[in-house]
Amino acid sequence: MSYNQASAPPPSYNQATGQPPPAQGMPMPTPQMPQAGGYPAGAPPPQAGGYPAGAPPPMAGGYPGAAPPQQQSVFRLSYVDFMPSQIAGTGSTGLLSFSYPQFERFDVLVTRANQWIQQNPTMEVKTCESLEVKYEYHLGGSGAVVNPDQSLFYDHGKGRNCYVRGLRLWFGQKMNPSAPPQQIRYINYVPGCIQAPSLFGYPQFESFGETVNRINMMMRQNPLPGKILTVETQDVKVRGAWSTTTIDPDKSFWSEDANYRKLFLFIIRVFYVEGPPAYEEIGSGDFVPGCVHMPSGIFDWPQFEPYSQVAARACAWANGSLQGCRLANAQTLHIKISRKGWSGQMAIDSQKSSFVDSGNMTTMYVRIMRLIFLKPLQGSVAPPRPIQLSVKTFVPAQISQGGMLSFPQFETVGQTMQRALAWLNAAGASVIFAETVGGILSGLFFFI
Repeated sequence: MSYNQASAPPPSYNQATGQPPPAQGMPMPTPQMPQAGGYPAGAPPPQAGGYPAGAPPPMAGGYPGAAPPQQQSVFRLSYVDFMPSQIAGTGSTGLLSFSYPQFERFDVLVTRANQWIQQNPTMEVKTCESLEVKYEYHLGGSGAVVNPDQSLFYDHGKGRNCYVRGLRLWFGQKMNPSAPPQQIRYINYVPGCIQAPSLFGYPQFESFGETVNRINMMMRQNPLPGKILTVETQDVKVRGAWSTTTIDPDKSFWSEDANYRKLFLFIIRVFYVEGPPAYEEIGSGDFVPGCVHMPSGIFDWPQFEPYSQVAARACAWANGSLQGCRLANAQTLHIKISRKGWSGQMAIDSQKSSFVDSGNMTTMYVRIMRLIFLKPLQGSVAPPRPIQLSVKTFVPAQISQGGMLSFPQFETVGQTMQRALAWLNAAGASVIFAETVGGILSGLFFFI
């Protein structure tokens, strides 16, 4: 299937592979699609919950706060963050710490988000995003710090790094004021383990396309009680003896030791708005940057086309091919580049559900765009043709240079959002999706 042509046909919905052609000289494995299965057909999707019904939700962060700006007659886009609260532990994660802090689980955040939606009935959620934020503990200072508005953080190259996962709702003004407030639900789908781990080997999991096949079969047999809002690919650290019993997608705190190899698994998280079933199935398309310089050896680094060209190809394909389909996400993913032997030969498999970070050795990643779309099942009413899709990126502005003993400073995520909102109002653009993407700046990380 061709994905670099706007006139390319949509991918096969019963496979949902979305695999683009490899660049010349870059071998790309083709995943096999066995029969879906492994999930009880009659089991209903789990419901989000766990937060005390009578307790008021804490103030949510984000721009411009827990309420939309009042100075505008038409409110196009904003976000609100729900970060997990620490419920146990001292918070210290240094070398002398023997225990980790414990945080609220992800389902608690969804319950708090629903309470916020009830308190802001004129707002409509456009998309949901699982947000990773660095957890920092300052001895003798401010203690534990989790700041989703900070656009820059430092990752320790030879120590322990800790993170928390929150929920970011992107919302705008409701088009139909008489519509009832939304109620957000979600369900996690974990790729099935197809080969158990060995003494010197890692477990093998079904591919992304195989997991999508299984989800579609489940939704045919037991439709979701609502309309899908966002389909998200989320990497989750696998702990313990690499068994599927140690995979906990709702855990909101984890640590990574930079000196050791780490196994991660891409799970699929489906957010939906509670209501009548929409009777849709999921398809996807992956757009991988073309390689403009193939490495000639192990000490030679590959070079790829810029992400803007990848996004342009994805938009052209969506505008020309997704007739009668509804977009459910346009997500940026970091996919590991596999290199073999001293020849420097490399391969990129965006369908692979797991990857190993090499710890104190070099691990290379490439940034891809994954489009998720929804196709009505036979007999369902097809949605109107999607509007012309385009991508706009806003990078935090650097406000200080930094020095030998200090880091450069950047504006906050909220300040960047103010510039984005000004552009949206000037351009009159309608927002379909928004996401927060981590980037690397000379060993530092910043969000765009």
